[in-house]
Amino acid sequence: MTCPEQLPPGYDLSAEATRRMRERVLAGVTDNGAVGRARRVPWLPPVAVAGAVLLVAGGLGAYQIVGHRPPATGPATTTEAVVADCGTFALDQGERLPAGAVSCFVDAAGTGRPARLTVSTPTAEGDPITESYAADAAGRITVVIDTRRDRYGSPGVSRRTCTGPAAGGDHAPDALTGFSPWLAFDSCSEPTVSAD
Repeated sequence: MTCPEQLPPGYDLSAEATRRMRERVLAGVTDNGAVGRARRVPWLPPVAVAGAVLLVAGGLGAYQIVGHRPPATGPATTTEAVVADCGTFALDQGERLPAGAVSCFVDAAGTGRPARLTVSTPTAEGDPITESYAADAAGRITVVIDTRRDRYGSPGVSRRTCTGPAAGGDHAPDALTGFSPWLAFDSCSEPTVSAD
């Protein structure tokens, strides 16, 4: 509602109309000083508190999901092996994997330390083939070859378990096993192939 002072100049109001208008404006002022239709909403504080509790609870849940662990208070009861990350490489046509990456993986696997190595190489057409090697503490090597992005080959994911890793030669990938030249194994299981 407009008060008499906000009316355009030259707008004539009787004294009685001006008084009534001021009374209506003042009646719209609430206890907390707000003007107009602002009123205290009785359900708002409980809803605000509930919302704050949910935000805090959600934040704590996310905090736990990302792997927060409370600090250890006594002697460790479990031993967690540190995984040797031997690198992730995206090689170009004809490019060789650094010898240090191969020796990192072979040395770690040979001493029973978990290790991982990931190598992506292009096909003749330039489509990436990704090979992932993961050694566990028992000396088993999980080899995953992902050809899903090969437009001209047979796309899929092949998995096998191998033992006895050693550095390979500088030749092309073995046509029989599909392995790249940098790693050789004493023995491997038959591959399991899936479309995903």
